[in-house]
Amino acid sequence: MWMTLDSINLELTSKCNLSCKFCPLRDAIYRKKGIELDYATFTSIIDQGVELGLSRVYLFLFGEPLLCSWFEKGVNYCAKKGIQDIHVTTNGVLLNAKNSEVILRNVRSLTVSMTGATQEIYSKFQGHKSKVNLQKIESNILEFIDLKNRRGHYVDFILSYILNSDSLPGWRNYYDKWIGVVDEIVFADLQVYNLSDFKLGDHNIRNCNEVIARNKLNFLSNGDVTLCCEDFNGELSPGSIHERSLEDIWDDLQVKKMKNNLLSLTYNQLPSVCRNCYMICRYLNFITTSQVKSADRMLSYLDHYFPDAKIALYGANSVSAAMLYTPRFSEKIVAVADSYNIGRFIDRDVIQMEGLEQIDYDILIVNHENTGKNECLTKNALFEKIKALDGKKDKLTIFHSSAGGTDLRGSDAMQMHRLVRDYN
Repeated sequence: MWMTLDSINLELTSKCNLSCKFCPLRDAIYRKKGIELDYATFTSIIDQGVELGLSRVYLFLFGEPLLCSWFEKGVNYCAKKGIQDIHVTTNGVLLNAKNSEVILRNVRSLTVSMTGATQEIYSKFQGHKSKVNLQKIESNILEFIDLKNRRGHYVDFILSYILNSDSLPGWRNYYDKWIGVVDEIVFADLQVYNLSDFKLGDHNIRNCNEVIARNKLNFLSNGDVTLCCEDFNGELSPGSIHERSLEDIWDDLQVKKMKNNLLSLTYNQLPSVCRNCYMICRYLNFITTSQVKSADRMLSYLDHYFPDAKIALYGANSVSAAMLYTPRFSEKIVAVADSYNIGRFIDRDVIQMEGLEQIDYDILIVNHENTGKNECLTKNALFEKIKALDGKKDKLTIFHSSAGGTDLRGSDAMQMHRLVRDYN
């Protein structure tokens, strides 16, 4: 076997009690809908997976897992086979006392997808056909958390919120309401399945971590196996679990070839379905609680020491997005320097690093990351670019790295300290 199969996503059923506007299941055209995975097939997948090293199971892909007639048996079977990392994602409609007990007994984390701080926004994107009351979902969440606390069981509780032009204005109220209640809040950009406006090529696609960075397979409710959890039509399927063993599928040359093609970042070598998938060009990753807190700390620092400073921002990453999406922070930002258009969300100029020459700013905040987006520059290489900016050498630069601090040494470090002293 060429590598361990660490995790799998399982679509227990393609049925759903909502019709969310952002759900790709609405566009699944190559397979029947409303199919429940056979329980015997499920146990076979788990048994074969354990033999290949399986340690993590996501009981979700598309559809609502709590609608599955054998959901409780499925969770208990995974636990019986020694799988400790069991994860469930639900829309929360059926998060009743019975299902809560099942989840608390053996599940490692529970994610509830709930977009909207108001009934108006929720109805527009999730409850628009079923007329589900947002207060009912919130009540289910609070009752689950209360039961969790009374039982003394540790289950990570995560809320998932989809960001788009309609839901974005309410994201901060949503965050402030739930931050002290749940364990984690994840804000995800809206999935886009038509990328004609992106003008993609070798120069501006990124690695697809869904395929290359995870030793994972995904199972649709009809038994088809696919490499990607976004592949709702099963177009990347190397076969069906009804026809081939799991080990045979995992060792398939097609699987290895696709991973290698995605690693090469050669646009024309990608499967056609991948060339039209937002994962290879998305502006940001998920914004998590820690990234919002990081942006808030930086805002507090600026308010205290530099309340009137004009900010230029470098870095197309999740911390940058949290800064841009926070109204009081975005008001300070005059330009965004990156290779992607993350600044479009707040109607600011999007420029390359060299374009800072023409921008009137006081502080450059560098949200650094070495891989993925931007130019894959080290912090030292970025600093060399900053030093080369004619007429901007008196500006303060703050390296706001998730790794903490900077790796500046020698004359670079002295130059940074001089910049800080001069600004103050």
